[in-house]
Amino acid sequence: MSITLYDLPSFKQEEQLISGLLDIGFMRKPISQDLDSIKISSDELVFVLPKDLLQGESVDFYLKNEDLLLINDSGKSQMNRDIMNAISSCEYKKRFIKTDIETIITLVSSNTGFTILPKKSIKDNHKDIIIIPFEHDTSFDLFLVWNENRNFKPINDFIHYMKNKIDYL
Repeated sequence: MSITLYDLPSFKQEEQLISGLLDIGFMRKPISQDLDSIKISSDELVFVLPKDLLQGESVDFYLKNEDLLLINDSGKSQMNRDIMNAISSCEYKKRFIKTDIETIITLVSSNTGFTILPKKSIKDNHKDIIIIPFEHDTSFDLFLVWNENRNFKPINDFIHYMKNKIDYL
């Protein structure tokens, strides 16, 4: 079995799972009834700021005065909708960048602005950034998702393996 990971938003994974372009996804809960899923984890949104920018100010200060860098992947992105909901009562300056999470983190490390991302998407080796949790709950669940209409032994074996791992935990 060969596994290749791609950084795709949940809505794109769902489209590709339905069309057969993707075998398995790790994403938020799918909308389609044609897809099956099991919860494998939870995550939360966090503020990601460059260390050089942090000067003891509140997060509201950064929202008002610095560029909030967001991944521009269309209005279908649940992550962007969750981010906008999390800061709906705040004033902010947003700038969309058509890129991926690693590039956004690199831009933040370079003092270009700050971002809001799922905490688990940030690798531990970023020494130039600071992660600040929200004061309110921004958690969400992550799922292993597959097309239940496809019957392919390697996919079924992987799903069985994952179900046993989750039951063990």
